[in-house]
Amino acid sequence: MRSTDVLRYLGAVWSSPLTLIGALVALATWSRPVDRVGPTVIFSPRPGSWFDRWMENGHWAGFCIADVVILRGPWTTHAQVRAHELRHVDQCHVFGVLTIPAWLVGVVVSAAREWRAIYLSHPFERDARRAAGEEVDRK
Repeated sequence: MRSTDVLRYLGAVWSSPLTLIGALVALATWSRPVDRVGPTVIFSPRPGSWFDRWMENGHWAGFCIADVVILRGPWTTHAQVRAHELRHVDQCHVFGVLTIPAWLVGVVVSAAREWRAIYLSHPFERDARRAAGEEVDRK
């Protein structure tokens, strides 16, 4: 086992309380597992389900809660979207149980930086877009 694998699994332990919440969200929304990347399980909501429609209406390709990634059907194999969400998993591995407070600090930083684009200027989002090869400084 490589040292990066060991760190990934230690991060998974550190963020496991959030992973439990993510697993409960996946179960509550009848999402089904479609892939696995190390300790991370990628789920997809059942096509046409209320959750699938909710994600579509919110224009969400996916989201992550620690080691649970939920991607809408068409996005489950999209390399850039997967890379983006897996970067959020890495962030959860670093911040662990402190991810939510760290995310809230990021909201404050983002609001101070650019009020109208809090999501786009959030440090976690900028980092994930950079890791996925996406444009970071969109206006």
